Amino acid sequence: MARRSKQEMRAEFDRLYGVFETIVAFKKCSVPKEHLSSFDAVPSREAMLNWVETGKATLSGLISGTNQAIHDFSCDLYEEGAFGDKKVQDFLEFYCARHDGRSYFSDVGDPIKDATKILRRGVIRNKTEWFLIKAIMDDVEQTSFTRSEQDQLSQMRVAFEQKGTAG
Repeated sequence: MARRSKQEMRAEFDRLYGVFETIVAFKKCSVPKEHLSSFDAVPSREAMLNWVETGKATLSGLISGTNQAIHDFSCDLYEEGAFGDKKVQDFLEFYCARHDGRSYFSDVGDPIKDATKILRRGVIRNKTEWFLIKAIMDDVEQTSFTRSEQDQLSQMRVAFEQKGTAG
C-alpha cells in the first residue's frame, strides 16, 4: 500500500472528525443537562491539529484515535439497535440530516460487517481492527457470531496480541 500524503491524511482526519462531531452533537442533545460538562474534555479539531504542529501527536495517530472513537460508538449503536432502542433511529436520522442525506453506516461502515470481513480473512491487520474485535467480543450479550466464530475471533485476537502490536 502506498504511503498517503500529508494532504490525504489531513482530508481523512477532517472527514472522520466531521463524523465524530456529529456523534458528539447528538450525544449532547440526548444527555441530561447536568452531564453536559462531561463533553468539556472532548478536544476540538483545531486543538488536535495543534498537537500535530507542536509534535505532541501525529496525523496517523489522530486518524487512528478518531476512527477508534467512531468504531466504539458504532458498536454501541449496533448493540442498542439489537434491543430496539429508539435512540438508534433518532441518531441515524440526525446524522442523515447533518450530512446531506448520507447514511451513517455508508460513511463509517457497519461494525458487524467489518468484523465478518476480518473473520473471513482470518487475521487482524491493525489496532483499529483489534479494537473493533475486542469491543464486539467483550460484549457478553453479543449474538452476531456463533460460538465457533467467537472462538476463531478470540484466537485471531490473541495472535495479534502476541505479535505485541495491540493495546
